Amino acid sequence: MRSEVRYATDNPASIRSARKSSYAFGAGARPAIDRLIASLDDGPADEGVEQAWADEIKLRVDEVRSEKVKTLPGDEVLRRLAKEFPDEH
Repeated sequence: MRSEVRYATDNPASIRSARKSSYAFGAGARPAIDRLIASLDDGPADEGVEQAWADEIKLRVDEVRSEKVKTLPGDEVLRRLAKEFPDEH
């Protein structure tokens, strides 16, 4: 049996959740995240993508909580990206 094709834009709650999550990155990162969300493809989602992302998110959250990885403030990330990619806007 084929699963129903769903589109990212068909689920406003997902988009709201992503925008709300972007607040953790600080005000400097929010415009870039909003542009990323706006650029998402409206095509059908590939089978298994949502579960793969859910698994990846859980892994990353677990790594942060267990202190296996070090987090950086959003402004620091943006500063490093600007230094590494000076010609990108």
